Amino acid sequence: MNKKNLLLAFLLFCLSFSLGAFAQQDKAVAKKLKGIDKYIERAMKDWKVPGVAMVIVKDGKVAYQKGYGYRNVAKKLPVTPQTQFAIGSSSKAFTATTVCQLVDDGVLDLDKPIKEYLPDFKLYNDFVTNHMTPRDLLCHRSGLPRHDLAWYGSDFTREELYKNLHHLEATQGFREGWQYQNLMFMTAGYLVGKVSGKSWEKNVQERIFKPLGMSNSNLSVEGLKKATNRAIGYNDKEEKIEPMPYRNIDVVGPAGSINSTIEDMAKWVMLQLNKGKYEKKKVVSEGMITQMHRPHTIVPGGATKEQFYTNYGLGWFITSYRGQLLVHHGGNIDGFSALVAFLPKDNIGMVILTNKNATPIPNIIRNEVVDRLKGLSDIDWSKKGLKRLKKAQEAAKKAEKDAKEKPVANTKPSHPLKDYTGQYKHPAYGQINIVLKKDQGKEQLKAQYHTFDLNVNHFHYDVFEVGEGPFKGVKLQFTMNTKGEMQKISSELQAGVDPIEFERVQEKAALSEASLDRYLGEYELRGATVKVWKRKGSLMVTLPNQPDWELVALKKAHTFNFKDKRLKGYQMIFKVEKDKASEAAFHQPNGVFTAKRK
Repeated sequence: MNKKNLLLAFLLFCLSFSLGAFAQQDKAVAKKLKGIDKYIERAMKDWKVPGVAMVIVKDGKVAYQKGYGYRNVAKKLPVTPQTQFAIGSSSKAFTATTVCQLVDDGVLDLDKPIKEYLPDFKLYNDFVTNHMTPRDLLCHRSGLPRHDLAWYGSDFTREELYKNLHHLEATQGFREGWQYQNLMFMTAGYLVGKVSGKSWEKNVQERIFKPLGMSNSNLSVEGLKKATNRAIGYNDKEEKIEPMPYRNIDVVGPAGSINSTIEDMAKWVMLQLNKGKYEKKKVVSEGMITQMHRPHTIVPGGATKEQFYTNYGLGWFITSYRGQLLVHHGGNIDGFSALVAFLPKDNIGMVILTNKNATPIPNIIRNEVVDRLKGLSDIDWSKKGLKRLKKAQEAAKKAEKDAKEKPVANTKPSHPLKDYTGQYKHPAYGQINIVLKKDQGKEQLKAQYHTFDLNVNHFHYDVFEVGEGPFKGVKLQFTMNTKGEMQKISSELQAGVDPIEFERVQEKAALSEASLDRYLGEYELRGATVKVWKRKGSLMVTLPNQPDWELVALKKAHTFNFKDKRLKGYQMIFKVEKDKASEAAFHQPNGVFTAKRK
């Protein structure tokens, strides 16, 4: 092919691509949306949003779609309809659908106790444990507050999080009210995996993505990283837009780990508007779509002139916007904000994806689009939102100033900083490692929590304060045991519940059998004989009229815990002279009792 023909072929290709893109825009919709591009671009500038992708679906077809701004600011790579974004909690409706598909299959019932499907399911009390249903999981009425710091950035597995649920405290009665709860949606995904014999990820891939042809969507940030046309997430830091690292949330994937494009998500909206069918193929029954789209719980908060009281269905918010029935769900995860919304009575839906952390712009664009399509009176939602933001920021600053706790002057820690170091653990919130490091020649305590490495500064007495990152301002209160050793960290990590308590982990030591010999023998305790002996490499102790107790060696010299959980807080500490124990002291909650070698 000569250069002339090659150029002609290329121009024809470009023309066909442009015509194809234009053909996807409904003329009537485009007419009503005249000027929307300028509005969106101005709103992006007002809210410092690098990139936006929007698609509008009407009567089962794509009526309007476009990318705005940049998916990568540094490289000036534009957003296109094929750009992948994280959709965050908009993933919840996918999880609700996988549950409802199993109901369609006859292997799950929305209103039967979860215990019938997961015998090891356990929550904060027996009544809730025995009565919680899949429906409860999907409409946020468990009684649990968010407890997000139990999973955010953690290295727990999904199964470990599931098994830790009973350690989380509730703030409401069961089914008493609505409280947004990511861990319950994670549990719904875990339930789907156990009942179907396939992971939640495989269920979404095989039973939603595949029949809808959502080939440019995935279920993990690892998949997002592999996409060539992917958005980088950004955050507004000190009036500057900076890239924000991707956050892997696979562990609670059913609550928010999906990544997709407006092209793919348009098909998802079509499924919702077409009562569970896509291109005449049933993906989920009409009855289950009805269940998902109808109110189950009332979301706290008042009504406004434009929006009626909000309800929650199964993975969807339901409200009335300026007299229009609106079903929607947003999503926020590190660096990304998203929204899926539709007007069922008008057969109109839309998806708005952005690469800006915690921005209201998806709702602003949604409202503007609905106003134009429905011929409603004009409201500048961006301008209105900016005024509301400014007012809220001023109020927040004042509240912070008024509420800011001042340290008690002229106080100091009760111990040297090294005495606060160690591992502290909560059964659901995980482990905090307190370490001592040199920072510019000065000793500095640091808290290593999940994937975060945080500076910890003295506040007053034995209270320390996190000085940076997402935990900035969080207080850590150290308390000691009767021996004067730091034993516990308490911190208010979840509003409405008692402070989360992290107990100090007694670090175990691996002692050789030969080193155990120094402790063997008989000891006299108030006229009774205590025998210390070995069994299979472990130290054992026998007291009169008691079973044999196994001891666990700790790193603290000559100190042993009792292995049996019933004796939590009991220790044996030996006094060793010339490499042989002369005394064995029993440290118990009611005192210290010393036995001398016979």
